[in-house]
Amino acid sequence: MLSATTILQALAFATAFTTVSAKTTCTNNLVSCHNISASANLCCVNAPAGTLIHTQTWDYNSSSSPSETWTISGLLTADCNGNIVKNCDPSRAYSNISNILGEFKQTLLRTQLSTDWLNQSSSTLGLTENEVWAQAWDTYGTCLSTLSPTCFGAGYVQGQEVPPYFRRAVNLYRNDVTYLWLRDAGIVPSKAATYTANVIMGALKAQHGHPVYIYCDGNKLSGVAYYYNVAGSIANGQISSISALGGASTCPSNGIVYLPKP
Repeated sequence: MLSATTILQALAFATAFTTVSAKTTCTNNLVSCHNISASANLCCVNAPAGTLIHTQTWDYNSSSSPSETWTISGLLTADCNGNIVKNCDPSRAYSNISNILGEFKQTLLRTQLSTDWLNQSSSTLGLTENEVWAQAWDTYGTCLSTLSPTCFGAGYVQGQEVPPYFRRAVNLYRNDVTYLWLRDAGIVPSKAATYTANVIMGALKAQHGHPVYIYCDGNKLSGVAYYYNVAGSIANGQISSISALGGASTCPSNGIVYLPKP
């Protein structure tokens, strides 16, 4: 059962979050990658980057996160075939995400990112957490058409589009509970046990609803990618899971080790 403190924090966050959501009024929520016409209002549907890819990391070399927790490694944008879309607006390549979140009173979100989105990816080693978040926003957040400054109306304030991107990343992370899904299928960290790719992906597909990609360092399980479309804006639209697109898992077909953290 949720504690009273937790409920109050959630209500406070929800109230604060409404001040940074997209302001465009959409008469219907178009679903990204579903027969979007050239005349569609791109404040109401994400295009051409209509696919979201939520990635998580299992850092078996790190003791900086709880032993039973995967962490966020990215919220990527791709077209409807799974091709990555990135670096769409250098003019909005913000350098201090932490400050922006503070300006919009997103202290709870900032705390969640510090817990959930750590610098544990091989592509971001050596960066501060703020640099990791800035890299994610600059590379992928700027490609979401529903977070364009014009979608916020005449009252737009610079940086207003940043919190919805990170809120969505955290929400997906809290929904895609990789550790629990694997554990429920009998797949747990071990130095001795090995698993097949089909068994691991099958366990995650059963919960996510569609095929996912898994990633390995050699034969060591290290990551997972979940794919989504969005009905409406990423700020407040409805997410729907889809099958993994446009790539391939990097794990061997068998002999995969799911190592425990130190």
